[in-house]
Amino acid sequence: MRLIDKRFIHDLLEGELTTFLGEVKNNKTLSLEIRDGYINIYHRGGNLLRITQKKEGYEFFFDAKYCIQENDKALIESLSKRDSISYIKHFYGLIELWINGLKLIQNLSVNINIPFLSTIQRLWMLNIKSRIFPGWIC
Repeated sequence: MRLIDKRFIHDLLEGELTTFLGEVKNNKTLSLEIRDGYINIYHRGGNLLRITQKKEGYEFFFDAKYCIQENDKALIESLSKRDSISYIKHFYGLIELWINGLKLIQNLSVNINIPFLSTIQRLWMLNIKSRIFPGWIC
């Protein structure tokens, strides 16, 4: 069963996570999905941010495979996984990183033109390709 506890709900409605809920309510490209002990915020169906409840506070996760440039990856690595303030401050920057990663996939679709692959699978393949050709994509 997909559940979050009362403290998580409270923090979404009135606490440290209200900014995220407010942004989802005000931005039609975003959606929030409740999972078991965590939530995912999606941008146009792609997993943008996962927020997991811990004993004290929350842990945030943005997948760095959406980074295009090294300084983007450095931004993600600089964010404390337990600091909601830093994720709130950079929330729209994370959306932009996510969108730019997808645009790169679309622009390079000629190189990876396998129609049945999902966008995530294509990103994974590009990430593998970047290990073969360092510096090409993060």
